[in-house]
Amino acid sequence: MITKQMLSSSLIVFSTLTELHKFNHGTMCDIGLTSRIKFVIVDEAGTVPEWQAALLIILPPVGKIVWIGDTKQLPPFSSYPLEYGAQPTKGFLERAQEQFTKAYVPIPMLLRQFRMHEDIAHIVSRAFYGNKFIFEEQDSNSEYTGLYWIDYDASQPTHEVQEWTLKTGDIALRSRKVPSHRGAAACMDTRCEHKERSSFVNATEIALIIEGLTLFSKGGIFNEKTVAVICFYKKQVELLADTINDLEKEDLKLFQDLRAACASGKLRLQTVDASQGSEANIVILSGVRSNAEGNVGFLAKSTGEKRICVAISRACEALFIVGDKNTLASPSSKLAFRLLWNASGSGELRPSGQLKTLKSFSNLVKSNVGLQQAADDKLITEVYGASDLLPRTDASETPAGDKEMKKKKEEDGADGDFGI
Repeated sequence: MITKQMLSSSLIVFSTLTELHKFNHGTMCDIGLTSRIKFVIVDEAGTVPEWQAALLIILPPVGKIVWIGDTKQLPPFSSYPLEYGAQPTKGFLERAQEQFTKAYVPIPMLLRQFRMHEDIAHIVSRAFYGNKFIFEEQDSNSEYTGLYWIDYDASQPTHEVQEWTLKTGDIALRSRKVPSHRGAAACMDTRCEHKERSSFVNATEIALIIEGLTLFSKGGIFNEKTVAVICFYKKQVELLADTINDLEKEDLKLFQDLRAACASGKLRLQTVDASQGSEANIVILSGVRSNAEGNVGFLAKSTGEKRICVAISRACEALFIVGDKNTLASPSSKLAFRLLWNASGSGELRPSGQLKTLKSFSNLVKSNVGLQQAADDKLITEVYGASDLLPRTDASETPAGDKEMKKKKEEDGADGDFGI
């Protein structure tokens, strides 16, 4: 009753398209809400299914519809079996955009972005939007900002997947360290990936992600920031969740912290598809695929680039890519990741642009200490404007001082370290 009273006098209504159709055909159609709607703005229009678009268009009073969406990201998912069981690779908005283009009707593009750190926005703009983004300076108090790649040695897996058969007959997966007596060569045939039916998991990346979450937990990141771990494969998400649950026996405090972060929404474990439309201060992206052939699976298909666009554009402040660069970023992969790396004459991939590389999350602490020291020195110089006010270097630590000290030692007949 209250809902009907509110809607009967409302001038602006916020609703999903599904709910709007219910107002037109459901128990509240007698309030005549849809008969008064003449202007419609559809957000996230790239994910609107065909049938919803059609039902909206046939509403008699509607005179204008503004569709706001991104055709560079994933189209709507449909479980309806199409010809030969194929899934649609284009949504309503993308097809409408193509028709407008053929008719030479200009389509405005929102170029100014306020959400992503400039280093992240730059690669997104370059890879998917014709390098047209206009960047706004971001105010951030984050300890971690920018674009990182955890560049582990995929030819030497640190962890492997172990399969357990449950009483129900289902297979449970667990991550464990590669036994020292077997050596890393035991996984060389597939590098770090492990195939599980039609999906893939990567235990080495799981271990690195747990290391990162441990660092964030101990640093109190979950008190102020949101963190999303995004994986290209659902099985990887499941294995990560199981690994976190197993921490209850190994590190109860960490287990409780991560579980509490998940419960509060500060930590999310998601597939790329589930992450579309969301954002997080910090994103850890697991590439999963790691093999000697450079096979990237469905990422090489028509919707692969759309998934990558979604994956690397969720982070506001920092994006950590945990992946095998020789699989994901090789020139032959033809994926957007290759823009982050340059191939040398020997074929070795080296980071380009603003990409910062780390062997593990533990190196992040060391690098931040150096960055903070450099920032402090710069700040002192800017404030006082004179190098004389900076701490002086002892003469014995300079090249000239070394010569003077050596001369003094020779004069004193000393030929070893001084004891103090």
